[in-house]
Amino acid sequence: MSTGLTERYVARLEPHLSPPCQTVQPDEAGSYLITGGLGGLGLQVAQWLAEQKVKQLVLIGRQIDRPETQVILTTLEQTGTRVTVMAADVTSQTDMAQVLDKIQTSLPPLKGIIHTAGVLEDSILLNQDWDQFTQVMAPKVQGTWILHTLTQALPLDFFICFSSISALIGAPGQGNYAAANAFMDSFATYRQTLGLSGLSLNWGPWAQQGMAARLASDYQNRIMTAGFKPFSDIQGVQLLSQVLQQQQQIGIVSVDWTAWSNQVSGRRRAYFTTVLPKGWGRTSNPIPWADQQSSIQHQEVPTLSPLPILQTIAVAERQSFLINYFTQEIGQALLLTPEQVDQHESLTFMGFDSLMALELRNRLRTNLGVEIPVARLIEGISIQALATEVCEQLAQILEQSQDRHPSKTAEKQGSSLAGAVSAVSAVSSHEWFSEGEL
Repeated sequence: MSTGLTERYVARLEPHLSPPCQTVQPDEAGSYLITGGLGGLGLQVAQWLAEQKVKQLVLIGRQIDRPETQVILTTLEQTGTRVTVMAADVTSQTDMAQVLDKIQTSLPPLKGIIHTAGVLEDSILLNQDWDQFTQVMAPKVQGTWILHTLTQALPLDFFICFSSISALIGAPGQGNYAAANAFMDSFATYRQTLGLSGLSLNWGPWAQQGMAARLASDYQNRIMTAGFKPFSDIQGVQLLSQVLQQQQQIGIVSVDWTAWSNQVSGRRRAYFTTVLPKGWGRTSNPIPWADQQSSIQHQEVPTLSPLPILQTIAVAERQSFLINYFTQEIGQALLLTPEQVDQHESLTFMGFDSLMALELRNRLRTNLGVEIPVARLIEGISIQALATEVCEQLAQILEQSQDRHPSKTAEKQGSSLAGAVSAVSAVSSHEWFSEGEL
């Protein structure tokens, strides 16, 4: 007899303790290919492979004539590693066929691939068009598949995809990027089912290399690393050596999970409190994570809510209180001092963009329990008008709270406004969050 219930089997996060750094045993009679090999991250990986005594590297990229690149290539060759540089687009079947033909006819047999190529084109989902998806997904999806089809008959030592932590925990404004990297994660598993080598690494940000380090503004760089401690180049390659021989998907990230959880909205926060295990809160060291099915103990993530404090403030004072609160929050997002923030000016005129609006919406929902649509935040609202709208919603929320807990509300009437401002300032101290790959 059917109960109408179905079982779901899905991946879960769990701590993964990696072995000490391992020495790569390269095939001295083999070649090793790095896509995106002329970018900062690709060149860092190339230098690491040269230190592991790899004798032949093939680096491909769309731009091969940058002066700074040539300096590094000269250094690589001084180690005894032969470096072949080719201008090629990993999304082009023709280009990649030519690269593989060059290796087959003129170089030692191909023994390993590290696929680091990638593109960022961030925007909240409502503002993204299909071109933004195809641009970001092309190197991750099309490029990965081309590499697979052209090399699936070869006995490779490894086929490593550089994915992103955004594919595991998401990131505001990176729906296209998270989806592209999620394909790489599934693809690595697919190769394993074929009996082929395949490993996907979900990297957190690197400090000197990768996409997080190439962002155009201080604001973007700050939100990309909120809650995260970027890896140095040395840490990054050490971690790569630790996980190189793994046979399962690995997320590699150094993160303060408590700080991170305070940046996300309630539904995502509730989900991750069920998958993050006890004892894995604040951390100062890079922690590799494995993405595999697991039973994870429940962990309550502490949150700070101004609502109990606002209950102690007279209705006439709430508007002024919230104006000061939003002045700090929005000033922090715009990298402005409170004195530079015009409380009567449109947020968008001051430089508030859609990603900032998404984050503010989440913060309002999580910290105050109010719901202000993103569209409202980017259509010209000022801090004064925002405070008015929030006050109206809070009046209903606090009234409902008083109806549920009348005795507790009465007990709190003696609290001071100064104490409330101090507590809400603590709530305002968190960084704005968005994430990118390296």
